[in-house]
Amino acid sequence: MQKKMENPITFLGTGMIWDKEKNRVLCRFDKRGEFTTWDEKVAQKLRAMRVPFKDALSVVISEKEYAVNVLQERIDVLEKENADLRAQIEKFVATEDEKFRYRTALKQKLTDMGVSFKESDQTVTLEKKLKKHEEKEAAKEKESVEE
Repeated sequence: MQKKMENPITFLGTGMIWDKEKNRVLCRFDKRGEFTTWDEKVAQKLRAMRVPFKDALSVVISEKEYAVNVLQERIDVLEKENADLRAQIEKFVATEDEKFRYRTALKQKLTDMGVSFKESDQTVTLEKKLKKHEEKEAAKEKESVEE
């Protein structure tokens, strides 16, 4: 039994449209290029095929439904991208935090050893100063052991 709608919908086109699911004609357009239906299922199939129709309100509703679907798909994509970016940011923050702690510890060690450095020195420069200082200390110890 077909479900009847309150108001019929008039679709626009030429010839006929085949219903491949039921293997029969879904609709035939008349000489004016119109096909009017009260059947909700037929109307849904034709709307899904994006067949244009006359009723202005139906067009607006159809376009809004399509727009809502497109926007929802876009929202889903953006939410996934947002989640990916948040994960990248968290990873970056953790890495930078680790680098900051390492640099702070390195500066403290140099300060404790009495090695001078500029606050603006890069971490690599600080590491070289530490290594150079440790080598000098090792050489001094070696000299004092030999004496």
